[in-house]
Amino acid sequence: LLLARADYEPTVAELRRRLLDRNVMALGLAAARAFARGEITAEPDPHELYARLVGPVLMRVAVERRPATDEFVDQIIDDAMLRLLPATARPARRLRAT
Repeated sequence: LLLARADYEPTVAELRRRLLDRNVMALGLAAARAFARGEITAEPDPHELYARLVGPVLMRVAVERRPATDEFVDQIIDDAMLRLLPATARPARRLRAT
C-alpha cells in the first residue's frame, strides 16, 4: 500500500525515499567496511545488493503470502554474497531442497 500511494502522494513518496536511502546507505557502509577488511573481493553497488537481499523477501511475504523462514533468508544472503567472497572463503555449494 505504501508503495502504491507513493506514486500519488508527495508526502508518502518522500517517506519511501528516506526509508530506502537510509537502508541502502547503511548496507553500503557495511559492504564498504567488509571490503576494507578484505572480507569481500569487491565493493558492490549498494542499490543492487539491497535489491538482491530485500526483493526476494518482499516477493515471498507480500505477494506469495508465505513466511520468510530463517532458511529462506540464509539462502538469499548466500546467493547475494557468494560472488563477493574470496575464492578461498567460498563454501561448497549446498544442494537446495526442491
